[in-house]
Amino acid sequence: MEIKDLRTSYFTPDGTVRAIDGVSLRLEKGHALGLVGESGCGKTTVALSSLKLLPSNARIEGEITLDGENLVIKTDEEMNRIRWKRISLVFQGAMNALNPVFKVGDQIVEAITTHNRSIPKSHAVERMRELLELVGVDPSRAQDFPHEFSGGMKQRAVIAMALSCDPDILIADEPTTALDVITQARILELIRDLQTKLGLSLIVITHDLSLPAEICTEIAIMYAGKIVESGSTSSIYSDPMHPYTKALLGAFPSILGPIRKMDTLPGFPPDLRSPSLGCRLYPRCPIAEDQCKEKEPELVEVKPGHYVACYKA
Repeated sequence: MEIKDLRTSYFTPDGTVRAIDGVSLRLEKGHALGLVGESGCGKTTVALSSLKLLPSNARIEGEITLDGENLVIKTDEEMNRIRWKRISLVFQGAMNALNPVFKVGDQIVEAITTHNRSIPKSHAVERMRELLELVGVDPSRAQDFPHEFSGGMKQRAVIAMALSCDPDILIADEPTTALDVITQARILELIRDLQTKLGLSLIVITHDLSLPAEICTEIAIMYAGKIVESGSTSSIYSDPMHPYTKALLGAFPSILGPIRKMDTLPGFPPDLRSPSLGCRLYPRCPIAEDQCKEKEPELVEVKPGHYVACYKA
């Protein structure tokens, strides 16, 4: 899948919010891409734009191509044949993603039969049991309601549902939110194992820089609707070049390194109804210069496969 110059806007009574402003990404088959940044930087909007699951007050411009097909121009009916079967999404907040009044197994069966209307229900039930077993949930729990599942089990059930139609691409939006660290580690291990077993291509959306280090081959750092740095996981972690990437890494504690005061980045991302003309990090950047305020830096390749949008890079 390739995203070229994606621009997604929301029209509100208070003005137009330019949530995505010229984002370009490429996901190779079998690879895992991490999309990292603070809340409100547009990461989830990239995922929803890829599936055209945006509300009616949104507009998409640019290209999102899947094996050469531009998804942006497809109708909702055409997209229904792509969602779940080609691209599937693990929604943020598994605690609330399941319907509380239906049994977990029935919800997975519904996902299978809705997108494969010719499949007999008995086969769908058998497939549901296989999926639960695949994600480490005892199939005998299929008749339980969501409130009878722990947080980790709910997350596994949502992942099973996302895999119900054998997608090529799985987008996981904050897949470990609200889980304790032990459960987070198990969910990450599950996702990594599923990618290997099923040959999945992954997009992992997170604000936690430790997560893509575990499972992603490439990372794109996102700030205020734009990609400010991208490259291989090893390159981003060993040689971060953008001040924002350095700030994210500096705010992450190390249990192995010396005890130190946590670095923080003061302030908040800008209001995307009226972003500044220059670099959007300018008001918060510790190394900003006058040119940063006047003209926005372009995303350029500073070394093979490593792109940065910063004059100091």
